[in-house]
Amino acid sequence: MLLALLPLADSFAQSYRPERVEPLEEVEVVGRVPGPPLWKVSKGEHVLWILPLLDVYPKKMEWNSERVEKLIHQSQEYISPPGVASGIATANPLLLPRVLSLYNTMVRRPDKKTLADDLAPDIYRRFGILKARYFPKNGDIERQTVSAASNSIRQAILDQENLGSMRVVSAKWLKGNKTILRTDTSIGRVHGLTGKELKALTAAMREVTATPAYAKAQAACFESVLTYFENELEAVKQRANAWAKGRVEGLMVPAPLYDELGRCVDPFASNADLPAMQRLVRDYPDLTAPDLDDMRRQSGAKWLAAAETALSRNATTFSMLSINDIVATTGLVVQLEARGYKVETFAE
Repeated sequence: MLLALLPLADSFAQSYRPERVEPLEEVEVVGRVPGPPLWKVSKGEHVLWILPLLDVYPKKMEWNSERVEKLIHQSQEYISPPGVASGIATANPLLLPRVLSLYNTMVRRPDKKTLADDLAPDIYRRFGILKARYFPKNGDIERQTVSAASNSIRQAILDQENLGSMRVVSAKWLKGNKTILRTDTSIGRVHGLTGKELKALTAAMREVTATPAYAKAQAACFESVLTYFENELEAVKQRANAWAKGRVEGLMVPAPLYDELGRCVDPFASNADLPAMQRLVRDYPDLTAPDLDDMRRQSGAKWLAAAETALSRNATTFSMLSINDIVATTGLVVQLEARGYKVETFAE
């Protein structure tokens, strides 16, 4: 399997039929709120405090972070949340025009077609309902490719609902702490492109994007975005409010991952028989992508090992985890509990 196309675009840029839209709970954005509850994992006098992270959160919220800052100040170690990253990049300015060309292949239409020409009538009707509510004056989305429109829709709806995507969380409180040990549990691989590799990748990309298989994959990704916002948005807002107000009970059920939207099967994988793809695999094996699911398992195992080591040597340790890694039956905190550690929750 080759490097996935959607993550590549991000690095270069950055049957449900609703007939009416029900009113959703308003996200708490006014005033200072307590902030998220904390999970406490302990073994005797050794404690690991965990701050839960949501994929989507109230971006204008002001929450009381004094408790978290105090815990970090008391900690001997900070363990980063598990994470994976895989992609390609180039720092060569001479290659930037080719990079832009490849990016345009994915997001810019070479013709005068619109989304209505690429989507089934029912899918386009569902898109129209969301557009009328959230971005009625944004005609540019109509002229984007299906994959680019998927990303634009997500951002437009989140902005309208005062929600932000918590993809990258920076522990700003660590900056003033010079003594705390930082343990990174993420796993990543970024391949630096050569000119020959970029030329071959561009040729393969142009061949792939012209196939019915690619169009089908992108339409499926687009529909997954529509379904998410049709079915999950009210629950997402309720969870965001629960996180902001420290309501443990509102966070105890795993939620669909926002960051998984649009991550369909790599279109390259379904076009492996194309001549350009075969040449790419044969001549540039470094462009083959790792198994992301396996990378996630490795990163999770790395976090568990770091957590157990910290709980054996530190009086206090601090970490952050996706809420699903905390509450899911196969999550990391549940695994710690199964190994004999005591797990408690604390809300301000």
